[in-house]
Amino acid sequence: MPTQEALASLVTILKSAGRLEEALGYAREEYTLARATFGDAHPEVATSCLNIGSLEGELGRAEEAITWTSRALRLFESSLPPDHPLWTTTASNLASDLSELGRCDEAVPLAERALRARRAHDGADAPRAAYPLLALAECAVARGDTPATLALTAQIRALAATLPKRVTADAWMLEAKALRLDRRRAPDAARAAREAQTLFEGEGLLAEARIAEALLTTQRTGASPP
Repeated sequence: MPTQEALASLVTILKSAGRLEEALGYAREEYTLARATFGDAHPEVATSCLNIGSLEGELGRAEEAITWTSRALRLFESSLPPDHPLWTTTASNLASDLSELGRCDEAVPLAERALRARRAHDGADAPRAAYPLLALAECAVARGDTPATLALTAQIRALAATLPKRVTADAWMLEAKALRLDRRRAPDAARAAREAQTLFEGEGLLAEARIAEALLTTQRTGASPP
């Protein structure tokens, strides 16, 4: 019988090869073995849940991904000290997933707690604070709250020097979406969309760049946004 470490390595290899369904099968095996080895409430089991959730997300099964990530979060909370960095990272990721599905009643309190925990652990200017801030900004856009969106994206962009460019691009994109709601801010919305497009292109994220370009085009023509 393969060891947990061997199964985890196999998952990594298959995932990098794009063989996601196969990787998911072995990730489930690794989860079963982790439970048998450590019991139900252990960080190793939580990590196994995260691996399954990540693969489900990459396979486009968002609800399944949220189910497994939520399970990991509960396990981290029950087996680690309060607001441990592993909990905080998982909470930030889950809040982001929930916000993208429009489940902001769940996303906002989780993101707010993750933000407090991250800043308490890493300082007020913690770069990783950007991730719960993105979830909060996504929900502010969904509410049509432009001032709140701009305040949140400004905090993210203030951390730009320490962030992956993808994160800064996402912040510009949310800013563009918020600003397009006010025709008087059309030039600002176009500038934000252009910034997002440039950053996405620079990172080779062509699908995201096309979405930003489409948003930019609607600002120029006055057509309905995508």
